Amino acid sequence: MPKCIKIKLLISLALITVLLGCKTGEEQGRKKMKVTYKTVTEVYDWGPGISKIILETGEDLKPDSLSTVDFKVESNRVFKDFNFSTFKPMDNPTDHIAERTVLDVYISDSMGNRAKKGSTITMELEVGPTLTEGSPFNYDMGSNFNVFVDTTYNISTLNPIKLKNGRTLEIAETNRDNDLGNINLIADEFINNLEFSHNDIALKYATFNPDNNKEKDGSTPLIIWLHGAGEGGNNTLITIMGNKVVNLATKEIQKLFGDNGAYILAPQTPTLWMDIDGSKTYNTSVPENMGTSYYTETLMELIKSYVESNPKIDKNRIYIGGCSNGGYMTINMLVNYPDYFAAAYPSATPYSSSWLTDEKVEILKDQPIWLVHAKTDGIVPVYQGKLGQDYSTYNLSVDEDGNNIALDNNSNNLYRRLKSAGAKNIYYSLYNNVKDKDSGYEYMGHWSWIYSLNNDPTMEIDGKEITLFSWLAGQSR
Repeated sequence: MPKCIKIKLLISLALITVLLGCKTGEEQGRKKMKVTYKTVTEVYDWGPGISKIILETGEDLKPDSLSTVDFKVESNRVFKDFNFSTFKPMDNPTDHIAERTVLDVYISDSMGNRAKKGSTITMELEVGPTLTEGSPFNYDMGSNFNVFVDTTYNISTLNPIKLKNGRTLEIAETNRDNDLGNINLIADEFINNLEFSHNDIALKYATFNPDNNKEKDGSTPLIIWLHGAGEGGNNTLITIMGNKVVNLATKEIQKLFGDNGAYILAPQTPTLWMDIDGSKTYNTSVPENMGTSYYTETLMELIKSYVESNPKIDKNRIYIGGCSNGGYMTINMLVNYPDYFAAAYPSATPYSSSWLTDEKVEILKDQPIWLVHAKTDGIVPVYQGKLGQDYSTYNLSVDEDGNNIALDNNSNNLYRRLKSAGAKNIYYSLYNNVKDKDSGYEYMGHWSWIYSLNNDPTMEIDGKEITLFSWLAGQSR
């Protein structure tokens, strides 16, 4: 081969090598970095939802350069599916991977609050009552409890993230090692998973203590919340997040109870309040039972112990309420300890008319009670109807005139019997259904406590419109 041709080939090879090794300025400045993240969980009317992801990049970001189209976010919720053939959970857990919709993205501080500059990115995610991919819970059909599920996030960049120094950043694939945990808004202000035992019967409880150093002994009321059947178990975060119990700790509700606010006590049973013997056997399934609970005495001892341990609690302003199973337990506690509580606020209460003897009516009629229920409640019915196959719908029956047919049981029976006995301080908010006030989404009719916990029930009392918690705060023994 002639020498000149060899030289040309060598030059060509050198040029190709240089060109292949060349990158644009943007490519040279691009990083593929391992980032860390944490999630933020908020509690909504329908339960908890993971509403934000907070990414820490370690690099100063270019202001106003982030867009929702730059990111892809997937949740991976790992739990055992339920086998309806065997009516048991599957042997092995399954990955449930779903893409989350990113609604907004911005530079933030470490808690997810907007900031003008920094190295932290917060993504706001779509949540909703039907978007299970955003829930930290799963309803375990085996135990009939809500439980936390093992959830991780896969976060990737679809477009490079611009940095303040002109370079760009791409996120390396995230995994469990990148997860720095979760922030539970408001729920983390409670003290959770405290334990109490009496006569070898154990309960857990969560508590909220109002942050007011000026309060005097005996000056601050106590609100007790008793959970429904799905919020039992061994983690009180389920108790205060499964329903919107955290709303009781918000400024809007706390201020109704005075400058000092109110203490909150949320006990949790390992089974359910309507348990007759500790084996998770419903008292309604035992014909001769008259509405007793295995946990009555232990719950009362817990309440007394808590009050004695917190001398700032006003013993004349102790309020008790709850939903469904907890609504039953509320009435049960009023029957057994009629001189202890200042008022009660039960919702969707399954207190059977067969349990409500004349003697119990006499005990209850002078105690302040505000009942809440919905006509479309097919789990604890107060109107005649037919429950749908999925248990979430309840189609009301009508008579020949087209009117709904009221039943004389549960809250209907309680209200009628107590009013007939001369009760003067009893109120009953009966809703047509349970709907989201903003979106109009219709929830399961059993969930009337959504109205209670949002302080929606309203009555005209002594010529004034009074809400449930305003009324409650005004009651005293």
